[in-house]
Amino acid sequence: MADFCSGTSASIVLTQNNDQIAEVGKSVQLECEVSGYNINDHHMHWFRLELDGKMVWISAFRTGHTTYINDDFKGRVTPSTRGSTALLKIDRVTVSDSAMYYCSPDTAQRGTSI
Repeated sequence: MADFCSGTSASIVLTQNNDQIAEVGKSVQLECEVSGYNINDHHMHWFRLELDGKMVWISAFRTGHTTYINDDFKGRVTPSTRGSTALLKIDRVTVSDSAMYYCSPDTAQRGTSI
């Protein structure tokens, strides 16, 4: 189950869908819609806040530029964008993937948990 909360920074608004279910061994795709900001101006970063309170950087993606992925997630996550929406696909979901996930273009943050 995913829980989403609203986030804003200046005129940047990040919005995500409510409630998602991620099944162990399957894939899940997180979405973060951006308004008031050109999503292609800078890399869009993804982080997760793990159950032990540790914040972990996952990836950074910008269309037409280098994609950066934390070594711990290589081969399991695929960041991308579709229009004004940042996407993070997580393959082979495990119990340890239970966390609050955040997207961030610069300083605006938005979270979701799976």
